[in-house]
Amino acid sequence: MFDRILPPTVACAHFIGDDPDASVFPSEEAVIAHAVESRAREFRTARACAHRAMRTLGISPAPVLSGEHGEPLWPLGIVGSISHCRGYRVAALAKNDAVLALGVDVERYEALPGGTPGTVCTSREMDWLASAPAGFHWDVLFFGAKEAVFKAWFAQHPGWLDFEDIEIAFESRPQSFSATVRAKGCVAKEYAGRFAIEPPFVGTAVVVMGADQNRPGKPTWKADLESRPISASQTSDGHRVRR
Repeated sequence: MFDRILPPTVACAHFIGDDPDASVFPSEEAVIAHAVESRAREFRTARACAHRAMRTLGISPAPVLSGEHGEPLWPLGIVGSISHCRGYRVAALAKNDAVLALGVDVERYEALPGGTPGTVCTSREMDWLASAPAGFHWDVLFFGAKEAVFKAWFAQHPGWLDFEDIEIAFESRPQSFSATVRAKGCVAKEYAGRFAIEPPFVGTAVVVMGADQNRPGKPTWKADLESRPISASQTSDGHRVRR
């Protein structure tokens, strides 16, 4: 799923469920010393995914500890993101000379439990939803997109965002969205993202490419992805998301 929405400069590894054979470094194990067993299995599996992604990048696996807010603390020279939901663990990593920040999120592709889009969406997004294409769980799509944006934002601007600080616009290009972050005391910042639906999961990704990767004459992340064939089976019920 994520290999369709991440650029080649990003290494990604995932696992469906929990890996009973996942092993982590002693310093990582210490992070979950007092965790319940379900959380410990989730943590080990996600960290094992991160170690596999490091090998893909040609880097020897190293511990990924947790910061003050529970965020992954990546080894020097690496940017990355980890996400998990019921039944799915994923880690995406890149070298920081190619990618400045990234965020991935995975969710169950179903309506948010007991909620409405209004708990996640801005008033402008709610207006758009009034005439949005049918056949999508828009609440979880907005939620996942905002989670991915927040992770990319946090990598460069450590601090919290509320849902209303992020405004998502789903674009005419298949599986694409743009985002504007308007955080208090900060200049508005734009992001581009992608999503993929593979029931029962949906994945979202935001990648901030390094300056060298966006130099004139070099294919951009979005252009590279859009050159890949996308079949109707890669979207929900063959629909194309549009404004």
